[in-house]
Amino acid sequence: MNVWLFSLLFACFYIRGFESFCYTSMPVWKMSDFGTGITYCKHKDLLLRPGSVLKTADCMRCTCTENGMSCCGEGLKAGTFGLPPKCKMVEDNCKAYAVLKENERMDCFTKKPVEFGN
Repeated sequence: MNVWLFSLLFACFYIRGFESFCYTSMPVWKMSDFGTGITYCKHKDLLLRPGSVLKTADCMRCTCTENGMSCCGEGLKAGTFGLPPKCKMVEDNCKAYAVLKENERMDCFTKKPVEFGN
């Protein structure tokens, strides 16, 4: 089911004209007082251990590995969207929704009410 859902979402974003926004950063290496080294990722003033996933209030999702950190936008920060002229994007809790300009509660493509928060 998850593979099918992912494929469907990918196709929808591909057809609608979606570009993602991501960036990467190099890892930070620190030596402990006892002579052992550890790799961290740094996001603003926060140090993350490899394997950590951080979701920020400003709609970024960052993943830390031994090779560094990758952060990608979610919702409207995910990138640019190509929509028909009668539609626009709105955001609710870091999720982007394509809605009609004349009625922000109606889905741009299905013309059905949008279930925000789902």
